[in-house]
Amino acid sequence: MIHKMQQRFTHWWRAAVTIILTILPRVRLTISLFVLMLIFAVVTQSLGHGYWPFLVHRNGWDLTTIEQGRIYFAWTGLFFATAPLSFYGVLLLLILSVGALEYRRGTQVAALGFLLVGPIASILTLMLLWPISNAGVTYVRVALYTPDMGASTACFVCLGMLLVQERGRWRNVLLFGILAVLAGFVFQNTPYNIDHLNGYLVGLATGAILLLRRHPKHSAPMRSP
Repeated sequence: MIHKMQQRFTHWWRAAVTIILTILPRVRLTISLFVLMLIFAVVTQSLGHGYWPFLVHRNGWDLTTIEQGRIYFAWTGLFFATAPLSFYGVLLLLILSVGALEYRRGTQVAALGFLLVGPIASILTLMLLWPISNAGVTYVRVALYTPDMGASTACFVCLGMLLVQERGRWRNVLLFGILAVLAGFVFQNTPYNIDHLNGYLVGLATGAILLLRRHPKHSAPMRSP
């Protein structure tokens, strides 16, 4: 019995190692981002939990950064998080979203989603909420003036890009299920829920555009007179 269990474990372990070695070369961007963010988390946490509020206040991304012209914070914030616990949640989300997108669609698409579309989605969120706040809707002020880091929003962009280009029943369940959950969280009026929902919607739109470009509709041939 013990010998059979050892054989099964050895077989499972070899299969798992083979799968991992097959996946790793296809997610190099995700691995690089994960290592950089993990190093930053460890170094920052070693400085003490009191350093996190200072970090967020110094490098956080909100409407004030746009008013001061520091739009580049939307990109530098990709490698930060607002608290130690949320940081490790972002690392997990990075694997599930950016890693899956890179594995399925390639490094260029993943880089497009995380490094370009993600920060732009964060900027669009603030630009959309700004006139709403000026119109007297105080509900959105929490999202406008609470310093945030944009890594989680960029991850939701990549998740939207991934799901819209997939097929099957589970794809539909995940696509609309995540959309419903993110939309429901908006009513809790926490700082980042609106940004997450908008990032996911931008990701869906971006993925749909890429899908249309990859499979353009063939126009009917013109009949000769």
